[in-house]
Amino acid sequence: MTEITGATNSLLWLRARPRTHAIDPVAFLIAGLAAPLVPVAVVGAPFGLLYLLGAGNGVLVMPAIAGFAIVFGTLPYALLGLPLAYRALALGREKSGELIAEALKALLLTVILTVIGGAFLGDADATVGTATFLGLFGLIFAPLWMSLFAVLYRRMRRNLYLTPIA
Repeated sequence: MTEITGATNSLLWLRARPRTHAIDPVAFLIAGLAAPLVPVAVVGAPFGLLYLLGAGNGVLVMPAIAGFAIVFGTLPYALLGLPLAYRALALGREKSGELIAEALKALLLTVILTVIGGAFLGDADATVGTATFLGLFGLIFAPLWMSLFAVLYRRMRRNLYLTPIA
């Protein structure tokens, strides 16, 4: 009787499950909530101070852009970006570059879902405009938010969660 004794690269054969890592829930939650808010605070505070000192309305453009990113980016970040980050952290991929790749996957998925949703609604012009808007803003803010998430998570994670689950 013949048996398969070696590892195969076939898609039909399941590979061994990779080692998973425990995720610090408190650090994940705080980093997930703080990552979008930190850029608004960092950009908004100096420009808001300049506005209060009488520099005029023009200085409010930068905080407004960061605020619009919060309004339009929170839903894709929470529904797609954080679950992909959770999966990456569980597989031991916690470097900023690896999490930024997950954020870009979430951004691509957001744009694709926007186009598919618009195709069902039947308004092609509005769909292309919305997908372009989300994609361009997302190319700036998705990597920024996820890199901040990675830094905050690594700093707040407790040592208990550093070892893989057997």
